[in-house]
Amino acid sequence: MKTVARQGLGLPGGSKTENSVLLSSVMRTSDGVYYEELPDLPVATDNFCMTVIDEDSLFIGGGLTQDGSTAAAYLFSKATQEWTSVGNLPGGSREESACGVARYSDGSLKVGMGV
Repeated sequence: MKTVARQGLGLPGGSKTENSVLLSSVMRTSDGVYYEELPDLPVATDNFCMTVIDEDSLFIGGGLTQDGSTAAAYLFSKATQEWTSVGNLPGGSREESACGVARYSDGSLKVGMGV
C-alpha cells in the first residue's frame, strides 16, 4: 500500500448526519493529523466506493446524490487537481459498494466493484 502512503488517504464527499446534507468537499491526509483540501467532487455524493489507482489518481464510482442513486464515475488527478468524468458504471447505479484495483502483468488494470 505504498501508493496510499505517498498520496495520503482521501476523504471525499459523505453527509452530515445531523441534517443529511450531502457533501462535495474532499480532504486528504498522510498522517491523520494535518489535512489538505482538494477540489470538490463534481456532484455532492455519499455511499460511493473509492480506490487509489496509482500515485496520481483516485477513482470514485456510484453512490447517492440529491437526485438518488447514481452510476457516475470519476477520476481525480493529483497532477491537474481535477475530477474527470469517466462515464457510467456498467450495470447501472449502485450505493454502499466496495471497490479495488486489479493490476495485470501486462501493465493494464481494472477497477472491480461489489456490493
